[in-house]
Amino acid sequence: MNAGGFDQEAFDELLEIFPADRIEMFVSNLRQLSSELQQCDVAAVDVIEARAHKLVSRAGILGCSRLSELAMALETACREGQDVAGPLSAVSDEAKAVEGRFASLMASAAQHSPG
Repeated sequence: MNAGGFDQEAFDELLEIFPADRIEMFVSNLRQLSSELQQCDVAAVDVIEARAHKLVSRAGILGCSRLSELAMALETACREGQDVAGPLSAVSDEAKAVEGRFASLMASAAQHSPG
C-alpha cells in the first residue's frame, strides 16, 4: 500500500474521481511548489513556511506521504525558529525522487483511460 513513501491506493482513488488532466494539474502544482522551495534562500523562513504548508496537503492528496511528512517537518522547523537547511534539503531530495514516479504513473494512466 505505502511503499517508498507513496500511497498507490490513494493515487488510484484520485484517478477514479478526477480526469487525468485534473490529476496532471495537481502534479504540476506539486512540482511548482517543490521547485519554489528548492530556490528559496534559507533566510526566507516566512516564504519557506508558507510553501511548505501548501506542500503538506498537495503531496498528501497525491499519495506522497513521505514528502508530506517532510514538508510538515520543514513547516514546523520554520514556525519554531529551528534551522531549516536540513529539512529543506530533505524535502528537495524527496520531491526530486517523486518526479519520475509521476511521469510513469501519468503515462500508465493515459494508456488505461478510455478513449
